[in-house]
Amino acid sequence: MIRHIVMFRLKQSIEPHERENTLNLVKKNFEKLKNKIPVIKFFEVGINISTSPVAYDYVINSELDSLADLEIYSNHPAHT
Repeated sequence: MIRHIVMFRLKQSIEPHERENTLNLVKKNFEKLKNKIPVIKFFEVGINISTSPVAYDYVINSELDSLADLEIYSNHPAHT
């Protein structure tokens, strides 16, 4: 099993009043990947609730069976 964990930050240029809607929209779009890429065994998207300035906005936690599946996932048109 391969666990693939990725963290993201929104661009600083996003206006504060748009931030919550943007966070939810991006999360919703990320979550669509689990239904589009068959090699994904587990897929979870989390939005940060911390106010720490060093914290990331999102974390994606996914599981795949092998490095070959990670390669398929990484190169899938829905992922790129």
